[in-house]
Amino acid sequence: VGFGHNDIDCRGFISMCREIGLMGAPDFSDADAEALFFQCMPLARRRLGFTRFQEVLRRLAVLRGTDEKAMQQKLIDACRASEIKGSASSQRLHRPRRGESS
Repeated sequence: VGFGHNDIDCRGFISMCREIGLMGAPDFSDADAEALFFQCMPLARRRLGFTRFQEVLRRLAVLRGTDEKAMQQKLIDACRASEIKGSASSQRLHRPRRGESS
């Protein structure tokens, strides 16, 4: 998941769970996120496609006792916040390299 990708690996899924604030809950850890990810993973694969990603979000919503739409909104809000933060931090000043105009 992300620009140019239509799938997500386990590391990315755990990172996403952190970004949307699930890892702060005492009853949800990295191991829980990993187990949930692998429950939705087809055999002999390492990444979840979009359909399987939707399934993992449904299961995550059930696990957290929330509505599926609320879980999707939480993800959307975290992505928007990440984009805003990322765009501001990517605007850095640097000295032009040799052959590069300023």
